[in-house]
Amino acid sequence: MKKLLSAMIVMAMLITLQSGALAGVLIDDSQMISPFEVDLTGKFILDIRHDAVVANDGSELAGEVRIPLDTLLVTSQLPTDKGTEILVVSQDGSAGEIAVLVLNKLGYTKVQNLDGGMNAWKMMGFPTVPTTVTVNAPVAGGC
Repeated sequence: MKKLLSAMIVMAMLITLQSGALAGVLIDDSQMISPFEVDLTGKFILDIRHDAVVANDGSELAGEVRIPLDTLLVTSQLPTDKGTEILVVSQDGSAGEIAVLVLNKLGYTKVQNLDGGMNAWKMMGFPTVPTTVTVNAPVAGGC
């Protein structure tokens, strides 16, 4: 029941965030990091984008682990060490703020959100790798 309630709260925050009402106000500045400041060495790189977004973008960071935001509460892929340095990557950085809050609530103490997300990372020319994620197009005419 607690996980369901937490998931509902995350979804409500996502909806509010998409409206722009919470952008940039959810987390402390110390939990935001610009692409210029990032050192990927030794970090758990957490990509919270859904496969369709990644496939559309066409790129990802080398060594990342993809766990969509709406599954963070129920995944077993997160590090067991709550002191692991985690870099959260979303498409534009806004959904990453919610992920940081969720991870903090789960007890992780060294979490940072990539400011501007993958869009900023790529715009500044930092390295990416082509994604292997593909999303099947719906069949014309329904099922």
